Amino acid sequence: MPVPRRALVVDDSAASRHRVSALLTLAGWQVLEVEGAPAAQRAAARLSPDLVVTAARMRSGNGVALLQQLRRRGSQARFLVLTARPDARVHAAVTALGGTCLSRPVDPRQLVDFLRGRTTGPAAQEPPARLRVAAERVAGRRTAAPSPPAAANDVEEGPSWAERQRAAYVIQLPYHLARIADNARAGNASAVAAAAEELAGESGRNGEKDVAQVCRTIAADAGRGVLSQSRLMQLVMLASAAR
Repeated sequence: MPVPRRALVVDDSAASRHRVSALLTLAGWQVLEVEGAPAAQRAAARLSPDLVVTAARMRSGNGVALLQQLRRRGSQARFLVLTARPDARVHAAVTALGGTCLSRPVDPRQLVDFLRGRTTGPAAQEPPARLRVAAERVAGRRTAAPSPPAAANDVEEGPSWAERQRAAYVIQLPYHLARIADNARAGNASAVAAAAEELAGESGRNGEKDVAQVCRTIAADAGRGVLSQSRLMQLVMLASAAR
């Protein structure tokens, strides 16, 4: 039986920790969340993690300094630093430690690429341009439905209704995944089924037929009380390719 991979997630923000932990749990990792650098040093000594995820800046310590200390103590973990603001010095320091920077909040597709070893170094400092444009278009409207299409004789400036609908789907996808992960981790099969059915509907309406299909399978399994790790991992992989 394979030894579970261990991840240490370090952040002052409980919401940020939980978001990353949910995605890692879906991907099959054992995750320990801690608040701040001092607690992380103690946990790392005890856990010997395979992966350390931290914020670049925290109220209780500097994330990059934490990773430097872990390397000096012999840590062979992969390092991932999340930063809300691109900073060349931060990226240079993280790269020197063999780590990777990603934008915060983390995009699940980039996280999957990182776990597969496809995303490294300063080139990963920002999400794909298409996702940045999508984020700007919805302007933080995580739950608001897109406006209906304008009449044919109306002149509409900016992105079309279909583009706004697609952008909203892309932005909300991580929250759907986190909801499924949270309930799977809690063993709440009925809630997993409901969340998977909701994502299936959204994915179907946005042309993501493969994502919709695996969500329906997860929902059907959960309806029988079965929570399949392999199905959850399949969902993460398919969602990582959704554009």
